[in-house]
Amino acid sequence: MRPASAEGPVGKAELVSKATITSHADNLLLQLSWERPTIQSNTRIVFIGHSLGGLVIKQALLNAQRNRNYESILKSTFGLAFFAVPHRGSNLGKTVSALVRSLSGANADNKILESLETNSLFTKDMIKQYRYMLENYRIVSFYEQMDTPLFGRAVAIVGEESAVLDLPGTRELQVAVTDADHSSICKIAGKGNMYKIIMRSITGHITDQAIEAVQSYVPPPSISPLQNIQPPRAGPSLLASNSLATATPPAPVTGTLYLPNGTSEVDLNLAEHKNMGQWDKAVALENSIFQERQRTLSAEHPSTIETACNLAYSFCQAGKPNDASSWIDWVLKTSRRVLGDEHQLSLKAEALTSAVLSLRGEPEKAEAVCVGVLMRQQDQLGEDHADTLETQGLLGEISYQLGRKEEGCERLFSWAQHVEKVFGENHLKAHSASLTWLEAKYPMDVGQFSISRIPPVIKRSVTTLHRDISNACSQYHPLAIYCIRLLGKWQACEGQYVESSDTLRRALATAEKGLGGDHPETIQVVLCLGQLFCKRNMWKEAAPFYERYAEWISGRRGNANRENLDALEALGQLYLGSKEWSKAETTFQKLLAAASGVDNRVIQEAENKLQQLALINGKRRNRGGIFGF
Repeated sequence: MRPASAEGPVGKAELVSKATITSHADNLLLQLSWERPTIQSNTRIVFIGHSLGGLVIKQALLNAQRNRNYESILKSTFGLAFFAVPHRGSNLGKTVSALVRSLSGANADNKILESLETNSLFTKDMIKQYRYMLENYRIVSFYEQMDTPLFGRAVAIVGEESAVLDLPGTRELQVAVTDADHSSICKIAGKGNMYKIIMRSITGHITDQAIEAVQSYVPPPSISPLQNIQPPRAGPSLLASNSLATATPPAPVTGTLYLPNGTSEVDLNLAEHKNMGQWDKAVALENSIFQERQRTLSAEHPSTIETACNLAYSFCQAGKPNDASSWIDWVLKTSRRVLGDEHQLSLKAEALTSAVLSLRGEPEKAEAVCVGVLMRQQDQLGEDHADTLETQGLLGEISYQLGRKEEGCERLFSWAQHVEKVFGENHLKAHSASLTWLEAKYPMDVGQFSISRIPPVIKRSVTTLHRDISNACSQYHPLAIYCIRLLGKWQACEGQYVESSDTLRRALATAEKGLGGDHPETIQVVLCLGQLFCKRNMWKEAAPFYERYAEWISGRRGNANRENLDALEALGQLYLGSKEWSKAETTFQKLLAAASGVDNRVIQEAENKLQQLALINGKRRNRGGIFGF
């Protein structure tokens, strides 16, 4: 541990005048960059701030997001200890401001003191911006319980409501310091009771965890075959012991799926689009950001390259691999030349290449790319980095796609454990990973009238999760709809076909209203409804859902896509089952054209079906007359 301190100017009149939180935060970052020697990238930083100093720390982390010179500081920050910091302003802000001014003779334009006023523009703005960063750190919030002498009377300066952030216990520890007021809360004399409370809180919740994180980091071997990739280390399985083993999660839903890249209104709107699954809107906004940065910063500026990489990711999430591919090619070429092969953006673009190959129905190629980039991300970025975790989950999905379902489930479970360990068991990212694993572990068997049982505790947990996500975010949140879809699928698995139909139709109506008819989650619900009717041997009822699914797949991923071939083949069989010969013939002709030069098995199957249909149509024509078809 290497302590360092930075003095703040907020109590000195000659330095307070016309100062802003932003400028003090920049000074803090500059001083820290000078104090901090060149050290290993996994060394952690813990910030400790009192009162206004806590606001400076928060703003410094926001500023570091926008300045790549401080990228290492931002990534290395592990914990924050706040002593009576007015996160939500203070009812006595004007009084405190007047007191400091009267004592120091400070100028009335002092924006730092103005920011303390409850509901002031600055405080609202800081809360809005900082909320996206809270999930990245372990935090201890100390709050005073003694009144502070002021103007001849004792008053509470920063109460508990203002001094705490209300994060889950896994991220924030809230500590009352009973024998301290606003001034003395950070002035520890001797090693008495107050010292023990503060030291044990910080070491137990932050520094011990930081040391453990550093010591537990072990880079993977430089060369390793796929079967030797070791799953990331995880603590006690929260998936097994809490989140999925009890009917009620231990804490409300926390966090967000996507953080903004900056603090501007455009960045915040973009993150909101992504969090609500509005990928077409995200693509349009990111494209405009890219064009602007290319014009003002140049095509080779890191921010421009990053925007292009994010745009490719959004295209993947929208289910448009062909559009994503052209952006990925540009990012790879530019990033490797400008930033290097092992830069975070170069590695992320390679991982997106794997995602594109998977979406195109080429899982073998996708796996080969995914394995290589995962190893390098673990080595260069660390196992806990968001990009590394994303690639780890992708590898599990690809393994499942390749038909190695047991291995895929194991990888997805290990990934979900790791995400839960990094973000906390009630974070939306942890829930998203858990739902992905559950869908793989308990799939819908489309075999006619096949029955399987889903553990009741799983169904109760997903039901509760749907309620919590709907309350915390929206009933139209993609994960809330995901929950309904899983419940509907599982009802079909257990033979509750009427209930399943009602649940899935509810999911479809919600998805179409909240996400749109072309959203990938909406189309997944459509496919589930088609599969449900197939299980019941209701070919005519299933056909419209498969028609919609096949049209979406071919439009987004191309006719030769594996999923499109499977959808057309299934649709042709449905038409045969319902004796719609003309539609069946047209569908198998489409299948034959789509599979040409792609899949010989499918070609042979389509030709066989067309021959059968030719015989059927021949018999129909031979019958003729009023008795003909």
